[in-house]
Amino acid sequence: MVKKISCLLIMFALFIGFNNIVNAQESNYTIDFSRKGSIDITLHEEAKDTYVEGAEITIYHVADIYNKNSNLAHKFTEQFSGCEVSLEDINKDGLHKELEKCITEETTGISDFTDENGNVVFEDLSLGLYLVKQTNKVEGYSVIDTFIANIPVTIDNSWTYDIVAE
Repeated sequence: MVKKISCLLIMFALFIGFNNIVNAQESNYTIDFSRKGSIDITLHEEAKDTYVEGAEITIYHVADIYNKNSNLAHKFTEQFSGCEVSLEDINKDGLHKELEKCITEETTGISDFTDENGNVVFEDLSLGLYLVKQTNKVEGYSVIDTFIANIPVTIDNSWTYDIVAE
């Protein structure tokens, strides 16, 4: 029964991911490769109803995007060129953990700290796949889970270049 539910959930997730690509293509809205994007992150502790100030967030540009047969595809940046993780399905469960293993001491990212409103914004970013990681611990709060952000992403049948995460 559990396997059956897991298979149904995986099929549903694949349908949603495929549906987003098809909808974006059907909208005739093409990606503007000359654009830049942003990642806007707000850390809010719901249980305490407080914002997390002083959290260091580092983003790593993992892959660039390109058009491959009218589909969005990813190619590792030079820093991640030795990473042997497949980027065929960026919605794959656990992909962020696999990519995190590719970070070495030589890997550089862009770091900044959340302000008194728990907010940090990374602007003027090249299009591509980013790994977002909290690189310090703020006393009294848990460290956020590492996650990936793709610029752009399809929302409501159009490409969005400014990613918002809470």
